[in-house]
Formats: sequence, C-alpha cells, structure tokens
Amino acid sequence: MNILTVGDLTYVHNRRWARGLAAIGLRVFVLSSTSDPVGGIEILPGLVPPFRPWRPFRWVRRWRANFRRALKKAKPDLIHVPFPGPYSVPLEDVGRTPLVVQTWGAEVIPMDDENESDRLRKVELLHRADRVLASSNCLAEAARRYAGLEHSRVQTIYWGVDLNQFSPGDRPVEEPVIGFAKTLSPKYGLEFLIEAMPKVLNAVPGARVVALCAGAGDARLRAKAERLGLNGAIGWHGTIGHELMPDFFSKMAISVLPSTHESETLGVAGIESQAMRVPVVASRIGGLPESISDGETGTLVPPRDPDALADAIIDLLKDHDKRVAFGRQGRSFVERKFDWSKTLEATVHVFRQVV
Repeated sequence: MNILTVGDLTYVHNRRWARGLAAIGLRVFVLSSTSDPVGGIEILPGLVPPFRPWRPFRWVRRWRANFRRALKKAKPDLIHVPFPGPYSVPLEDVGRTPLVVQTWGAEVIPMDDENESDRLRKVELLHRADRVLASSNCLAEAARRYAGLEHSRVQTIYWGVDLNQFSPGDRPVEEPVIGFAKTLSPKYGLEFLIEAMPKVLNAVPGARVVALCAGAGDARLRAKAERLGLNGAIGWHGTIGHELMPDFFSKMAISVLPSTHESETLGVAGIESQAMRVPVVASRIGGLPESISDGETGTLVPPRDPDALADAIIDLLKDHDKRVAFGRQGRSFVERKFDWSKTLEATVHVFRQVV
C-alpha cells in the first residue's frame, strides 16, 4: 500500500508516524518542507514561501503545484493528513483517493478566535475524510462537535510509546527532581509550577525543577522565577532530541504537566514519564484523565491552582513508597493502553478498511 502523508517532518510526531508505517511494510511518501533524510521513507519537496494573507492565492497555487507533483510521484492508495489545517490538502485534487485525517488538539479546540474562512475549510476537510482519527476520547468528542460529524466517522486510537526505547532502569530517583518537558505556550502552565515552587521548597528543601522548554515567554517566566527567589531551584534547558527523552525522565523523581487548556488532549510527556516508572502530577483537564490514572499512576489536580499543585508534588516527593507504587503501576498502565506497536496496528487496520 502506498501512503502519502502530508505533514512537516520537522515535527517529531510526524517523523514517528512515517518511520513506524514504513517499518511495518507500507510504502511511505511524505510531502514535507524539510528534505532531511528519514530512513525508510521517500520525502517529496513541499517547501513554499511563508503564507501571506495579502497574497493568499499565489501561495495556494504554489502549494497545489507541489501537491499535484506528489500525487503523480506517489500514486497513493491513501492520503494521510496528521494535522488538519485550512490548507492541508487541496480537496479538489484529492479526488476519490481515500483520505484519513488525524486530529491532535488545537486544530479542533482552538485557543483563540478563528478566522471563519479557515474554520470552514477545516470543517470541509474533516467532512471529506473517510475516517477521522483522534488520540483520545476527549479529542474525538471535540472533533465531532467542531465539524458536526457522526459518531462513527471519528475513531479513537491512543498515541503510543515505544516500550523498548522508554525502558526504565533502577527506580525511583531519591533526589527531589521535578521534570517539566513541554513548550512555553501558556496552555502548558509552567507559570503555575513556578508559583507552586516556594511552597514546595518550604516542605522539601533542595527540590528543583528541570525544565525542557523553548518558545516565546522565556524572559517573562525567568523574571517571575527570579522575583520568587527561585533562581537556584529551576534549571532552564532548551529542547532535546526525542531519542534523549528516556534519559531525561530516568533522572526525575516525578514529572509535572500543569496544563491549563482543554486542547491538552493527551499529554505525551506524561505517558512517556509513566513508561519510565516516573509518577506524574497533572491538571485534571482535557485528555489528561485518560492518560494518567489518578491515585494509581499519578495525581490529578485542578488547573491553574498552584497550591493544589504544590500539595500533590510535596506528597509524592515525601512518600517514597507511593512513588515506587505509582511508578510500577504507571509502567503497567502504559503497557496496557499506550503501546506504540498497537497504535500502528490499529492505524493500519483503519487504512485498510477505507482503501
């Protein structure tokens, strides 16, 4: 089966999809703006100048030309769109080729007001899809509401973790190190973790945060941490390659996802943490209650509540036996529910159904 994936390979999840589908025997072509090689797949050039709202038709013409060339080269049995945007694919060129669209979060649970034209284009794309896939039940319901889709048109396939790559060593870590591995987008709530840290430090002297993050807002958050006297308690680091994430989590006592917006529809960092037997403290929002079992693999707290966040962190840092139990149960939970091989198997089953 020939698959044409339309998605930028600079994004780690798109690289994982492409590699995974190729590894199980599909012939995978990816229309991407980057030409960096990815083993086992064929990359088709998709680079066009940045979108200019004052010259939209020129951009669309160039994008359509790239898409048509990709169709001619790949001769796809199925087109796979991992993130639906208003201009993901020109539907007039898709024709009758089976189309599977995968939602991720903010595309159907927008954080800001949307341009109505863009919204309608996304709705049209979701309606044209033979199947819409969602990484959580929370997201599946959001996609149905966003586009007015029938229940059967949207299917949940949980995003998985490579259990061989994320294989825990000796646990738990005794040093009170708190991991945060998200971007600096306000929706991921790092500012609330910063606000929680003075209370954490009063109860657990020596606790510190290791933050893997990048993006706009870095200076503001660092200034906030400095005002709260947290300079030595937060280690600021940029992003690292996904292949290094198991080593990162292996050094954490706990992992924290203080997310603030419903578009946090799964929380991959939380799943990867649990695979490494690292307990998680997370907000009770979006899809996080599906990916973290409250009281079994971690603790869920109200979003935007630094006091509750601090209490949950303190409880786990001070209770060695609970961390061990949560860590062991977290690994089992991920093995049952978020195995990457099962994600691929379920996705290919859908591909074969719609072709």
